[in-house]
Amino acid sequence: MWNNYRYFDDNHDHMDAIELFDINGDGKPELITGQSDVGASACNAQTREMLWRNMADHTQQIAAGLILNGMKTPQVVANGRS
Repeated sequence: MWNNYRYFDDNHDHMDAIELFDINGDGKPELITGQSDVGASACNAQTREMLWRNMADHTQQIAAGLILNGMKTPQVVANGRS
């Protein structure tokens, strides 16, 4: 069970998409989420520590990986409803 109330006290938010991918290179997957009010966020999947968050309007799809040609670090792509 995942509860993000510790980060967002107005917790009527919900996750529309999740992805597990090692985006920081530590060899362990992070939990990447697309959420209705929060946008895109990344958390340590083991400790639940929030790594980053970017606001977006009702993020419904999320993808993480080596997406862009020529880039040596992973990227996260989000798609919002609006």
